[in-house]
Parts: sequence; structure tokens; C-alpha cells
Amino acid sequence: MNRKSLWIFIGWVTIAVLMIGCKDRSPGNPVETKVGVDKAEGILSDDTSGSAIDSPQYPEATTVIIAIGDSITYGQGASGGGYPSMLQEKLLAAGYTVVVLNAGIRGERAYSTHERWLQEIADADIALLMIGINDLLNPGHCHEPYDCHTAEYIEAMINEALISKKIPLVSTVTPAKTTDVRAWVNPYIRSLNARIESLATQYNIPLVDNYQAIRDNGGDALYSDHVHFSDTGYNIIAQQWFDAIVNGKLIETARE
Repeated sequence: MNRKSLWIFIGWVTIAVLMIGCKDRSPGNPVETKVGVDKAEGILSDDTSGSAIDSPQYPEATTVIIAIGDSITYGQGASGGGYPSMLQEKLLAAGYTVVVLNAGIRGERAYSTHERWLQEIADADIALLMIGINDLLNPGHCHEPYDCHTAEYIEAMINEALISKKIPLVSTVTPAKTTDVRAWVNPYIRSLNARIESLATQYNIPLVDNYQAIRDNGGDALYSDHVHFSDTGYNIIAQQWFDAIVNGKLIETARE
């Protein structure tokens, strides 16, 4: 074979190898994602590996509850901790092994809560959500001014919690003090609360009616300012969450 023929032969071999290497490969079947929450009634999911409940920072079998919301969750006006710390005290006194984390941020709106939602609930078992008052008081400051989509963000957070196998509880928005200049917002609060109640029914999750609880247990006497509460007011809110958790058998007491 002369040199020219040799180079032609090598060229054809190279082309053949490249064609084999570039042969079309059909993609494999995509992984099927199963969406749903498999929880027996009154029993938390056993899928706690790597979560806060599985962390050495808490005693074994600790139920981690996180309260998420704005300054009302934060506890503005309270002498210390607001309703989350009061709720923890009530649950511990009743014999439950729990920790209640306070993830309230003053001035927060629903879109900001949604942005941090998945990160906040990642290591929790139960998520308590109360949000919306700032959207209604200052709609011009929403992510989309005067189009806050509050109920839509709440629905998204409920759905994401369920997909993440957390137990979400949602609260109605508490009223403004009726003798304050901001009392104009109360009809809008009631309208939003009707949508929140509908979402709780739609997703079959516990609804905690803190709006009505404030109205029925002292009303304006419970406030430290126009929308925030005294310790007495926050204690009423804590009791509503406590009743929903205990009566719903969402956690088990060590004394059982």
C-alpha cells in the first residue's frame, strides 16, 4: 500500500469510529416524582433523617414547630417572645417534647414570607403560618404594588409544606384595634380571612381563627398599639394554636 492509499484508509477508519461514537442514544425514562403526603392520622411522618428533629441539638423524639409570619408572630409589644414562646411553655407543661421556633419578621409581607418559606420549614415538623396584615395596611409596598396576591402566596406555602411532608396550620389575620385610625383595614382583613378559611378547607388543614379569638376574648383591651398585642393578647393567640395542635392530635405526649 502506497502512502496516499494509507492516508485514505486511515481517514475512513477515523470517520467510522466517530460515527459509532456519535450514535444517537435515546434518553432514559425520566424519574417519576410522587407528590403527596402519607401521614397516618395524628402521627408525624417518619421521614426525619437530617432534619432538626434528628439533630443532636434537640432531645430524641422532639417535635419541631416553627411559627412564621410578621411582627405579630415576632411578638412586638410583648414582654418577651410573643405567642411562640408562650405556646412552647403550654406544650411543655402538658407533657409534650417540643421546641417552638420564632421566625417572625417585623414588617414582612406575604411575598417575602414565601421567599424564605421552604428554607424555614426544612428542619421543622409543624409550620404555623399567620401573614397578611402588612399587605392590607400598605398595599403600595408589596412586590407588585396594590396587587399583593396575599391569598395566592398563602396557598403556595400550604402546598409546598404538604409536598415537603410538613404539617401546616394556617391562621386568620388578627384584627386592627377598632378605636384606632387603622380600623379601616378590618373589612379587608375579613375578606382575606374568608379566602384563608376556604384554603384551609380546600387543603384539609387546620384553621386557627385568631381573628375571632381576639374579638371574643377582650377585643380592644388586648392591644399594645394599633395591631400588636399585650402579653394577655398573645397568650390568647398561643392558646388557639395549642388547642389546634392538641385537639388535632398532631403530636403525641410523652405521658401517654
